Amino acid sequence: MYCYSTTSKELGASQTILKLAQDLGLDRLLYSRNETWVKLVMAMVVGRIIYQGNKLSLWNISEHTCLWELCGIDEKPDVEKHCYESLDRLLKRQKAIQKKLVAKHLQSGSLVLYDITNTYFEGEYSESDLIKFGYNRDERKGHKQVVTGLITNHQGCPVGCEVFEGNTKDATTVTDKIDQIRQAYGLEHFIFVGDRGMVTQGQFEKLEPSKIYVQSAR
Repeated sequence: MYCYSTTSKELGASQTILKLAQDLGLDRLLYSRNETWVKLVMAMVVGRIIYQGNKLSLWNISEHTCLWELCGIDEKPDVEKHCYESLDRLLKRQKAIQKKLVAKHLQSGSLVLYDITNTYFEGEYSESDLIKFGYNRDERKGHKQVVTGLITNHQGCPVGCEVFEGNTKDATTVTDKIDQIRQAYGLEHFIFVGDRGMVTQGQFEKLEPSKIYVQSAR
């Protein structure tokens, strides 16, 4: 719990977590140049860790934390300009960032874990090509959703993710994901692990000529 006053701002947690992230090289992983949007993404990462809120809530507490100032924003931040425009820049860097993560956390012969989940939405999203009705693992009937695939190393460290249409079936993503690991990330030999509903017999037969080992987890 954080107690705010009208005469002071939270500094210690923001400064500590931001420094730790910088020491780990997160800002350089996002982009090699020290640009404003990188600092803003760092602010959102740190804010998510400390305050556990969304972008709007991080904007709402800007008067009570030094986080934005630490990341180079002296005026009151704007959600559209400082958050969503920066996230658009981050999205364009996704492939390059994931390639760096794979190079750091995976190597030839690695165990590659892959799983899929879904996130449902409230309200209408008529302009989205991704949000659709599909099989919902949370049994939230009547809600549109998106499907998200996640790749991790054997320790569960995420190295890549992708958002699919809400009606995507798990098994249909497997061959493309393995091709992505081989071609985009440069791994020729690896062990691919997915649950039984994902690695079907039909998928296994398609993958047999590849230089990989596919394991179905129960």
